[in-house]
Amino acid sequence: MALRSKEFELDRYTAVVPVTTTGLTSPSDNATEGLARGVFIVGNDGSVDGGYIAPVTITRPANTTAYPANSVIFGALTIASAGPSSGTAMLTGTRLELDIGAVPSGMTYFTLHLYSATPPSAYANAAVWDLPSGDRSVYVGNVNVGTPVDLGSTLYVEVNNINKMLKLAGGSAIYGYLVTATGYTPAANSEVYKLTLATAAI
Repeated sequence: MALRSKEFELDRYTAVVPVTTTGLTSPSDNATEGLARGVFIVGNDGSVDGGYIAPVTITRPANTTAYPANSVIFGALTIASAGPSSGTAMLTGTRLELDIGAVPSGMTYFTLHLYSATPPSAYANAAVWDLPSGDRSVYVGNVNVGTPVDLGSTLYVEVNNINKMLKLAGGSAIYGYLVTATGYTPAANSEVYKLTLATAAI
């Protein structure tokens, strides 16, 4: 076993220090997290130690019209602060929360189709999803975000260890369509769905 000098050990603990910069989305939250973890670096874009939590809230239209299989929920999504501006991020996980109390009849899993820019197709709520020629240049693939399970007053599912590389073009946002695999009928008007991406800068 190699011996290490006291100076080496000291460097290990003094080389990383708490650092904060301006431009935080939620400075108090980041500061609280940083204190709990002991050491943290907050970037100008709100990232913590190179990681990003990018949520988007979807409020469905006020109807109970059935969704066909392979149809879009709400429309095109803009998921802000998903990584470093014009950089590359690794999508590590997703979370999907549905603020409803029971699984609608027919609902199974959802797929998130991802784009580097707003897809020109501009599908509306309940439109059947397709990858037309006009969307090909900005399409960057898809991930299965899972089948929501009933947790009482909320439906929830998360998927971890996705490890999909994403190139962000001209900003820090990623764009997408949330698509249902199977047809289902919503339980009520204007339900709220919350989709969150976890990414890491690379």
